[in-house]
Amino acid sequence: MLKSTFEKIRQWVIANQDEIILFVAVVLISLLSFALGYITAKIGGKEPLRFEEPISTNYDLGKKATVVGILPKSISAEMN
Repeated sequence: MLKSTFEKIRQWVIANQDEIILFVAVVLISLLSFALGYITAKIGGKEPLRFEEPISTNYDLGKKATVVGILPKSISAEMN
C-alpha cells in the first residue's frame, strides 16, 4: 500500500512538473525580492520622520482654510 501511494505521488509530480517548477520559481523570486528590499531599507540609513510642531486643525467653520501646494498656480489663482 505504501509503495502504491509513493507511486501515485511520483506520477502526479511527473505529470505536473512544469507547474511545480513555475510555482517554486515564483516563490523563490518573491522571497529574494522581499529580502533585498528589507536589506536595502536597513542599510539605507534614512532618518525617521520627525514632527516638530503639532498639526493644528481649524474647527471654526467661519474661517477659510488654506491649502498650500496641492493645486497648480493657474487653478489656485482662479479660485481667489
